[in-house]
Amino acid sequence: MQTIDHRERREKTERAADMTSKWAIPSALDCPLPRNVIRQTPIDPVMRWALYLLLLMSFLLMGVLFLGEYLALHRWETHGQVTTAIIEDAHTVVEHRRNRSDWRCVINYSYATTDRTYIRGKDSGPLEDGCQSEIGKTISVRYLREQPEESIPTSTIATLKRQGVILIISAVGCIGFLIICVRCALFLFSQKEKRLLAWGTPVAGTIYKSCIFRRKGVLYLRIWCRYSSQDGRAHTVRRTFSLFDQILLFNQRDKSCSILKKFQDNTTVLYDPTHPWLAALYPLEIFKINESAPRHQTPIPAKEDAPIS
Repeated sequence: MQTIDHRERREKTERAADMTSKWAIPSALDCPLPRNVIRQTPIDPVMRWALYLLLLMSFLLMGVLFLGEYLALHRWETHGQVTTAIIEDAHTVVEHRRNRSDWRCVINYSYATTDRTYIRGKDSGPLEDGCQSEIGKTISVRYLREQPEESIPTSTIATLKRQGVILIISAVGCIGFLIICVRCALFLFSQKEKRLLAWGTPVAGTIYKSCIFRRKGVLYLRIWCRYSSQDGRAHTVRRTFSLFDQILLFNQRDKSCSILKKFQDNTTVLYDPTHPWLAALYPLEIFKINESAPRHQTPIPAKEDAPIS
């Protein structure tokens, strides 16, 4: 068994060495630094539509919640009859939640409708100074003329308004903060990729592993590639490709074979000599080299701060 494993490892090493010996630097990278870099497609269709759909669903959910709360409060303010009520009883209750327990004050009050019918109502609120001290106090309530047994204190309506405004502001703030974070992350990633393409060192790479996996109904191809830096140390770079195809969805696996074949023919890795672990499989995703631009007549030496930090 050990002899077979050793033989397989030796064959893989020989195949990798053979692939590396056939490697040739792509013509687009064989030019003085910095290379002329231009932007291409910034994001694949699946991720772009997923972000748009997530943003749309977030605003729709927030709009439905806000509209439901607004209609409920509008109904009380438009159709509710204002009257006074006397608190007859008050007691504390505890509400158990996942990580904590909240004490609340439950009050029972009675009020008279326009036809002199006395009706009892009930409400609860956060426990503040004392619950028993509320007994005997007079409060303002609203009740529905067609359903006089339904009532709500006017102070609770005001509290619900404040909570709704705070909820909307918080939701908009969280969504905005999330969008800003995603945009900043994409910007930083694109800038690193741009500088890597402009100043990176091309070397031969060897694809030693690949797999196809499914995420949210879409197939992806992931490639692991090994390369050696100038100091002789081996490093690994990984890249994931979306196999999403709106026309030929049934050819996704054929598409993965074509991607593998393209990179196996001439596997090129761009890495930063200052930080050899910072690398990417060429060609990159967001930027490409403008081959139509005029090249420098004389090589331009890289500055000390040119490599990616």
